Amino acid sequence: MMPYMNIEELTKSQIFLLTLLTSFVTSMATGIVTVSLVDQTPTTITQSVSRVIQSTVQPTTPDEKTQPVAAAVAVPLQTPPQQPEKAPELSEIVQGVMPSVVRLTEISGGSFVGIGIVLDAEGTVVADMESLSGRQSVNATLVDGTTLKISAFWRDAEHNLVFMSGTSASTTQPTYAPIALSKDAPVMGQTIIGIFGKQSARIASGLIVAVLGDGASIVTTDISATLIERGTPIINKNGALIGISTASSRAIEGSAFIPTSIIYAHYEPALAAKKSKPRAP
Repeated sequence: MMPYMNIEELTKSQIFLLTLLTSFVTSMATGIVTVSLVDQTPTTITQSVSRVIQSTVQPTTPDEKTQPVAAAVAVPLQTPPQQPEKAPELSEIVQGVMPSVVRLTEISGGSFVGIGIVLDAEGTVVADMESLSGRQSVNATLVDGTTLKISAFWRDAEHNLVFMSGTSASTTQPTYAPIALSKDAPVMGQTIIGIFGKQSARIASGLIVAVLGDGASIVTTDISATLIERGTPIINKNGALIGISTASSRAIEGSAFIPTSIIYAHYEPALAAKKSKPRAP
């Protein structure tokens, strides 16, 4: 028969040792359970706990009258490395720009005459002045199929730029999607995307091979000149407009473009002139 211990017969020393042993065993069990629970806890919760510990426990600065106290240090939990942002696909860039591209056709006959680019939410369109061929108005077809008559209200003969606007014959006016204009100066070696197509949209990628003239007045590319049409736009990898093809740029080189800096320089004066013109009675 195994001997048993009568706690009433224990000395004070034995009771003290027994208390220490019980506390030790309890602490060990608590630690094992805690570690097990932490291992099973989602990463987001453990990260929050770590941040709370770090912000709560702060080191103390000893002064001359106090002894240094060791500061508790919270060990940050490992967090998974952040994934780098994925660069947009070429298809995503083009799809984002297409609502800003309009097809220009003759009012009578419907023949394709060029491409226009929407600049603002009011429907201001910039294009190659050669698209008009002496006309004042053309039809513009938006990406959603809406067709409306637009008319020229500002011409820049030096760069063959024309600014146009109009209203739909329908009682419901279309929603315009203005393109972003690149604020960065074009540089050699920059990747570009050209948008073409008389019947349906086509694209071609290329590079800027030269920047000519004072103030970068002409941008030349390695895109085939056979693809380029009146008003063909080129965009950067962010979908911002870099330039458009006009008769002036093609006279210098078939694959050259008028940069957005010149387009923007004429945009404000064009709008001011449009507002100052008296309305027809």
